[in-house]
Amino acid sequence: MLDKDDQLIDEILKKILTSSPGIRYVILMDRNGFTISYSAKFVSSNHALPIERLGAIGGAIYSAIEEQGACINYNEVDSLAVGYKNGYIFSISAGEGILTSITDKKINQGMISNVMKRYRGMLAKILGRYLQQDQSDEISEELKSLLSENKLDIA
Repeated sequence: MLDKDDQLIDEILKKILTSSPGIRYVILMDRNGFTISYSAKFVSSNHALPIERLGAIGGAIYSAIEEQGACINYNEVDSLAVGYKNGYIFSISAGEGILTSITDKKINQGMISNVMKRYRGMLAKILGRYLQQDQSDEISEELKSLLSENKLDIA
């Protein structure tokens, strides 16, 4: 990913994080659950969350919910909210990624949803550039490999 894209992602995640006092974590992951970036409030070594694990689980849950919707012809998942005794996890599609916010129980759900939706288009564009660059790099490396191996024996 380009350095300016990394910086822009971090800025966006921090804007979402600071938009409400009840938001504790914001995670951007790909559709496989690989954590691309995250932003957190009040993190100490005693209360550090397993961000990579949360990303993997979140990606799996989101994919499962998409499959469930496909079974009843509801198309793509727009958003997902899970309520727990002590808080919520909100997830929305961001192009080839998933944007997730982990919050306290006392938050304005509509406001959180609106803030996340406000930034998902920007994140989708950045991820699109990243994926195009990644595929381009793979193709370039593959071509270099083929050309350097001199597999053509012309005799």
